[in-house]
Amino acid sequence: MTLGPRHRGGTGSLYRFRNSDVAIRNLTVTNTAIRESPCGDDVTFGNITRVNSSLDVC
Repeated sequence: MTLGPRHRGGTGSLYRFRNSDVAIRNLTVTNTAIRESPCGDDVTFGNITRVNSSLDVC
């Protein structure tokens, strides 16, 4: 899951949404990384099961 800039297609159509008040919960990841970038406001991670995975959050 990536939170941040998205492209809609077409010239100059980049839009952004705020990374705030986000909860990531009840997630199992295997052989992958969870990275919060850019840092958000009031972003919480809970009940994350990691198998051979890294967690890099602000």
